[in-house]
Amino acid sequence: ETIALPDWTARPAPAARRPSRRLSPSDIGAAPIAFTGGGGAAARRGELVHRLLESLAPIGAPDRPAMAARVLEVLGETGPDAGTIAAEALAVLDAPAFAPLFTATSRGEVPVDGEVEIDGRRFRVEGRIDRLVIGENDVLIVDYKTGRAVPATAAAVPPAHVAQLALYRRLVAEVYPDKRIGCALLWTAGPRLMQIADDSLDATLAEIARKSPA
Repeated sequence: ETIALPDWTARPAPAARRPSRRLSPSDIGAAPIAFTGGGGAAARRGELVHRLLESLAPIGAPDRPAMAARVLEVLGETGPDAGTIAAEALAVLDAPAFAPLFTATSRGEVPVDGEVEIDGRRFRVEGRIDRLVIGENDVLIVDYKTGRAVPATAAAVPPAHVAQLALYRRLVAEVYPDKRIGCALLWTAGPRLMQIADDSLDATLAEIARKSPA
């Protein structure tokens, strides 16, 4: 019996797409794009504050102090700095101004992994969004920063922080194409929430593409 083959069997296979480049810290001429924990006391403190904000957000305010102490104990932090670390996280969660960040429609520690296109070139991005707030018409990406030095204005924010948000924003926009995607930094030492302007994020993406090797 003769079987007719489909038309595509007589056509050359399309050229394989060149693998997208994975962005590295050197591509933006600054510090690592994603928070990785690193080493040292400052990095350890930052990791603990992140864990507390994630763990305590779903818990009622009256129960948070006791739970904070318990979480720190489980994580092996029982020294003299434990109280200060807990107080920093609780100050964020207890502030009425930040309550919209920790509602039932928000998510903490959201992993992201995918490709973004910048000026016709594709890049691989992976990381973890500290807080993703999903509204009816918009989405807010929040990145926690636990450094002691809080910039006075958004213009003074280190370029690596803006680049991280810009990449996450482009990636999240593919998931929520009908929503406006905003970005902000939450400085826990303030605490202070700092919005990053859309035009600054767009300019940073263009700079990443310009500096990245072909």
